[in-house]
Amino acid sequence: MKNPKSIIKILKAISNEKRLKILKLLLNGQEYNVSEIAEELKMPFQTVSRHLERLRSADLVEFRQQALRNYYSVSDINEALFCDLTKIIQKYF
Repeated sequence: MKNPKSIIKILKAISNEKRLKILKLLLNGQEYNVSEIAEELKMPFQTVSRHLERLRSADLVEFRQQALRNYYSVSDINEALFCDLTKIIQKYF
């Protein structure tokens, strides 16, 4: 079981509509770099980058670096949580 502080961090991370949209995109199982996410969701690059950092700090997304780009995907750490979140996100967004 996660400690209360990590649960609060997760809830704060998903309390933003833009971050939920980013998560919804990443929940399809593919990796995306910041530019691809920005283009897909029609958001500024800097906004996407900032929101990804918030999601990453809550262990909701992870990244791998390839050359000069970071590729983001859903974190395996919270896989069970994502099963429930996926249902909620798809229902409302």
